[in-house]
Amino acid sequence: MTVPVQTTYTASIANGATTVFPYGFKIAASEDLAVTVDGVRLTSGYTVSGVGNPAGGNVTITVPPANGAKVVRYLSPVFKRDTDYQQFGDWLAAVVNLDFDRIWLTLQTLQQNDIRSLKLPVDTAVDQVLTQDATARANRTIKFDGAGNLTISTYDPDGAQASAAASATAAATSATSAAGSATSASGSATAASGSATSAASSAAAALAAVGSVLVSANDTTAAKLSSKLVAGSGVTLTVQNPGANENIKIDASVAGFKNKIINGGMQIVQRGAVALSATANTTYCADRITVQASGGTGLAGNGANATSGGNTRSGYIAGAMACNWTNATMKVQTRLEDVNVISLNGKTITVSGKLYHDIGSTRSCQVVVQKANSANNFSATTTLGTSATFQANSGAYTSFSYTLALGGSDATNGLLISVEDTAASTVTGKTFAVGDLQLEEGAVATQFEVRPYGIELALCLRYLPSISAGGGNGPIGNGYVNSTTTNGLVAAFLPVPARVPPTGLTASSASHISVSDSDSSTALSGVSFNSATVNSAMVGFSIGTARTAYRPHYAFFNNTAGNIQFTGCEL
Repeated sequence: MTVPVQTTYTASIANGATTVFPYGFKIAASEDLAVTVDGVRLTSGYTVSGVGNPAGGNVTITVPPANGAKVVRYLSPVFKRDTDYQQFGDWLAAVVNLDFDRIWLTLQTLQQNDIRSLKLPVDTAVDQVLTQDATARANRTIKFDGAGNLTISTYDPDGAQASAAASATAAATSATSAAGSATSASGSATAASGSATSAASSAAAALAAVGSVLVSANDTTAAKLSSKLVAGSGVTLTVQNPGANENIKIDASVAGFKNKIINGGMQIVQRGAVALSATANTTYCADRITVQASGGTGLAGNGANATSGGNTRSGYIAGAMACNWTNATMKVQTRLEDVNVISLNGKTITVSGKLYHDIGSTRSCQVVVQKANSANNFSATTTLGTSATFQANSGAYTSFSYTLALGGSDATNGLLISVEDTAASTVTGKTFAVGDLQLEEGAVATQFEVRPYGIELALCLRYLPSISAGGGNGPIGNGYVNSTTTNGLVAAFLPVPARVPPTGLTASSASHISVSDSDSSTALSGVSFNSATVNSAMVGFSIGTARTAYRPHYAFFNNTAGNIQFTGCEL
């Protein structure tokens, strides 16, 4: 089972007779579907069909809702987990899929809640909390103080508007009275006329102030709300029904997956340290991220990640760490799969991040954006754009960004992003690394998006599927010993579907894995790749002690450091 991209609500207007109301999205249990009639949630008097169906089903309400009533059906999963997996117990696809479906359905609910929320710009650093109690908030409005932080007004806006209207009326009356005085008292004509003019001006100002707002008590200019609101990043303000019953529509982009770069925070490193190479796409310093000493010789050291001492939002950087190279041009790169970036065709994109090096001299660096000439094949690429050079000081974290307008098909085959030095260098024990690497739609570089570790790992597993002991004696799969009695096969299910079927594997050590039947277990002497699909792999094994031929066995890690990584899925 899968969870499709879906709109998690359906709304309709009742006609006073209809009792069956369809919903068009997947749910895992009937209790996960909420039904409201004119905003009131039903707790009984209805039934739900179509549980587990990706196309949804029907809600049948016993008593037809009144004509004109709004009936809303929406995903509202109960935040719980009932399934308890037992060690060496059944691992049934239907049970596991349902368990994972509930996670993604819950995430879709949280995303829908996020869409409806009012958001501040992503670079807002101060926690926005109203500290006043209900008594202090009574007859007050929410506003932003002189520092732009959330608070409440110091006055009653309804009372202020009534007062302004009353002042306008009084001022207009004064103007009429003053004008009358000017006519009847010729000796005071000049003074009275001046008073009339002043009073009329006061009346006009007071009338203009009605419906205007002040941002704070220190604001010197009252203005209409539409001119006081300023749209932040990812927010659009639109005045609707101009000249009539006006309102302001606020559209905000959904946060969570704005960054198209997987593992741009450099926190996932499944391979560990990898020897520095002059060949592109060879040295993985983090999952989905490579470092290249282009044209270099005398290479020593590894590509890896390291903590950034709080200088990046993710907390990490990755690249060539404490390495040696001679006459090499350093590059940190990532390749983006077509399905993840095709939506950017014809859009403006911005690449941003932070670069750190300690080469010893200021380096002129740049961002290069390339496209694959065929689908997900980066052996031949075309450069779409190169940024102006930016100066990166030694021993410092340098922020960079580059904005580029893509053509209508530029992202169709996938994109390659490279952050690179523009000149060769020769060093001993130095670092060239990048952190907070982000590619987003739009012309403004926003704050780096830090996704939860588990989500980022799941995204990486599409390109490097792996099974690990998980800190214990984790299971691998079931299989059998063949006729030789010292060799066999085990079926291993991949944690997420791979991009393409794996073509090989690497294991921490064959001795970290054992096979067992109902009588005894023994450690492996060898492990090999046999075959695979995007969902599972057949793992070959050999053992030093003969076992009963064709007898069922299961494989498990006998060491907490045990790990099998399936290769051949990278771009």
